[in-house]
Amino acid sequence: MDHKLLGDLVAAAYDGCTTCQDPLLTFMVEDPATSARTVELACVAIHGMFGGLPQSMTDEHAPGSTSSPEFRRLARVGLDGENDAMFRECERMSLAQRRAAVNTAMDTLIGTMPY
Repeated sequence: MDHKLLGDLVAAAYDGCTTCQDPLLTFMVEDPATSARTVELACVAIHGMFGGLPQSMTDEHAPGSTSSPEFRRLARVGLDGENDAMFRECERMSLAQRRAAVNTAMDTLIGTMPY
């Protein structure tokens, strides 16, 4: 787990620096543990705000969902605190799938932060 990389990516996203985010995302998705941790943090943030995860963040068939299918897949596997399962599932994902999951996670995290 690369805490510095995660912190740098969150800072770049918070600052709205898309040119800074792209290379960081490339490094992020090469590290399944850091990718999974990013999804986990997004889920924790939403759970804290709403007392749980809305169906649109876990159900692949939920109408009106803005969460990527890859994010929903990891969030669903991690329900009920099964974070180890989330990390194992993330390891099985392709780089493109991890990128989609991390993009949703970053949008979610930044959306929960005060400005």
